Amino acid sequence: NADLSFAQAARANLSGATLDMTTFRRTVLTGASLRGATGLMSTFLEAQLDHLDAEGVTLQKASFYQCTLERACFDNATLEQCSFDKCQAPEASLRGATIHGSSFMESAFTKADYEEVVGAAAIWLKSNIEGANLSYATLIDAQMQEVMANDAKFVACNLREARFYRAGLRGADFTRANLFGVDMRKAVLTKVRFTKANLYDAKLMESVGTGVDFSDAELACANFDRSQLVRI
Repeated sequence: NADLSFAQAARANLSGATLDMTTFRRTVLTGASLRGATGLMSTFLEAQLDHLDAEGVTLQKASFYQCTLERACFDNATLEQCSFDKCQAPEASLRGATIHGSSFMESAFTKADYEEVVGAAAIWLKSNIEGANLSYATLIDAQMQEVMANDAKFVACNLREARFYRAGLRGADFTRANLFGVDMRKAVLTKVRFTKANLYDAKLMESVGTGVDFSDAELACANFDRSQLVRI
């Protein structure tokens, strides 16, 4: 229950720390280590967390709001119902993390690495994940409405029942992805690859795009009503 607001703690070593209800308001933790730390309802508000090493942390209901997280590392972390809203996190890494119920709304995680992430009902509403890697992730019921995911990789990603309503997906790669029941209404799908993807019962109404690749994809019961898609 500590308050570390405004602290200058760049490169500090907080590995293994217990951060329950700790507040980091405008705290500078650039290059700091939180490896293996645990925390319940920790708050990071407008904190500088670039190059933070938070590998293996366990955080529940933590809030990161308007923080900078460039190249921060949360590999193999457990992030349950955490929020990273309105954060700037280019090239952040969350490889192998568990993110059930976590939120990344209106944030920029461009070129971030989410490979093998596992999370149910995670939220990326209106976020920018252009160039991000979500390959082999399990993101059932993910909420990605109005997300910008141009050139993102979703190879072999399990996105069953995910929502991409009005999403920008130019050049995205969904090769071998499970898109059962996915909602891509009004999405932009120019040069998207759905090679060998499962699009059973997918909703693609009013989607648009040219050069869309559906090679060997499962399209049974998919709905293309009023879509304007030009396939290759």
